[in-house]
Amino acid sequence: MFAQLGKADKLYEQNRYFKAIPYYVNATKKQTTKQKANLKLADCYRKVNEYEKAESAYRSALSTDPNIDPQVNYDFASVLKANGKYDEALEQYTIYLKQKPNAESAKK
Repeated sequence: MFAQLGKADKLYEQNRYFKAIPYYVNATKKQTTKQKANLKLADCYRKVNEYEKAESAYRSALSTDPNIDPQVNYDFASVLKANGKYDEALEQYTIYLKQKPNAESAKK
């Protein structure tokens, strides 16, 4: 599974998100790589405008550890907003702002 994650990361770094997705999906099946793979998978889906799938991957990642990089909350909020889930998006933006009170991007 680490090989899957490594291959996925390499493709991700090359902005080849569609190609990285199946490798991240496989990496989510192993507990030791699950959260990282879900975060990257969510980001890939977000970058290719597959917001429903991105939302699912963000939820999986956050269920493992809700205290992760605040940027994840911001990105998740953007996905929720794109999916028309404005109240949930506002909650995620609020979490982001509590951790990054000077962030202009979440104040908009």
